[in-house]
Amino acid sequence: MNAVWTLFRSNLRTKKLQNGLTTLLILLSALMLSTSVIVISNTQNLFTDMHNQTNGSHQMLTLERGLHDPKQLKQWWDEQQGVMASELMPYRNLSGIIHQGKEINVYLHMMDTPELPFRVDKLVWAQGEERGTPEAGTAWIPTSLSYSNGINVGDKVSFKTGQGTFELKVAAVVVDIPFGAPFSNTARIWMNAQDYKKQFQSLQGKDMYMMGLRFADYDTNTQYWKLFEKKFGTPYLESKREFESIGSFYLIMNKMIGFVIIFLGAVMLLVALFTIGFTISDAILANYRTIGILKSCGLSSAGIIATYISQYALLSIVGIIPGLASSHFLSKMIVESSLSSLKTSRSNLAMQGNFMAIAVGISVFLLVILCVLIYANKTCSIQPVQAIRYGMSEMDNSKRTRRLRSNKTHLIGFDRFPVMLVIGFRNVLKNVRGSLLMLVLTTITSAVLVFGFVLFYSIISVPKTAPLWG
Repeated sequence: MNAVWTLFRSNLRTKKLQNGLTTLLILLSALMLSTSVIVISNTQNLFTDMHNQTNGSHQMLTLERGLHDPKQLKQWWDEQQGVMASELMPYRNLSGIIHQGKEINVYLHMMDTPELPFRVDKLVWAQGEERGTPEAGTAWIPTSLSYSNGINVGDKVSFKTGQGTFELKVAAVVVDIPFGAPFSNTARIWMNAQDYKKQFQSLQGKDMYMMGLRFADYDTNTQYWKLFEKKFGTPYLESKREFESIGSFYLIMNKMIGFVIIFLGAVMLLVALFTIGFTISDAILANYRTIGILKSCGLSSAGIIATYISQYALLSIVGIIPGLASSHFLSKMIVESSLSSLKTSRSNLAMQGNFMAIAVGISVFLLVILCVLIYANKTCSIQPVQAIRYGMSEMDNSKRTRRLRSNKTHLIGFDRFPVMLVIGFRNVLKNVRGSLLMLVLTTITSAVLVFGFVLFYSIISVPKTAPLWG
């Protein structure tokens, strides 16, 4: 046991830089893999929790072409069991909003706000004072429009109509689930009823209507639409947004980010495992004679393998624990950036998935130990007599002797180059496979680190406009 302990300390003391780099690779792989798991698990939970909290709609009906009677439609849905219909909300469409002299290209639904509280798609206040309806001369805007363009409570914004412009003061910023996803180019502006009539009564065109439907069982929605067609003698002919479309921008982007980080973490873990395997193989070759002497003195192959296992077990623990701790903060930053439109000043996004991150850390640790066992098991084939006599196996010694005899002319011309360059070439040519492996690993590691930095910077830029993302 003393011999194993002495070898263990010797390996840590004599290879500080190599051990440090190996630990860093394990840390990065654990950080990326655990971060991706937490991001993926939290994305679905946070959106679902907010959708349930607001009694969010599963389908959003927009009556724009006058193909159905809005009041008749509303009455029929109110009579259905297992379905909750929102208020019938009149609105007009505008294009563009002006803030501090800058025009923002957004498609706007200017809403004639009914009295709160809403039955479906309840608004959640992010900023401002909660009221039953907006006061005259004010409006409520969604978080997706506010956060991405720096529009805050108290700011004045202008809207263009066919007859000029009118100005409203932002009284509140609200979370609006159906039209508040990241990168959304559509927003609902909640207006005071008097302001709505004043600005749009004289304009051409008629009011359009919007209504949300929330089903007790979303999978039964097709049955209701069959009853609708049977009742009115025609299928629903206006626009309809499904739940999948509403949730897609909240969910797809974070899942894509999560899977990309998983890929980067897996690549980094493979680099770490290859590095560990190469290091152990190189150490066995470099200490072949020493291992033979230790075996001849009575140290078993299991004892020699134990030195490598203990060494890399310690390096793995040192790398994995900070990686898991850092992943909590990194994943929270990613989720808050990508789902910033769900965040309010009154509540923070509660993160989950720490147990899954711990499971990832344990898996990384076990993979490292398995890799060490596979490569360190080569010491079992070392014969003490051959190791002491040749410093390698007898077969390898024979191959080396034949190669030296047949390649005497390979160094012709090297005397023209500087000594240090010749030594460098000799070390590279002496171990071509190892040199190529290190070149490939260095290239892959550089690519992963650069791509990871660009991805992380892009995620931080999510609350900004889409062209700045990436």
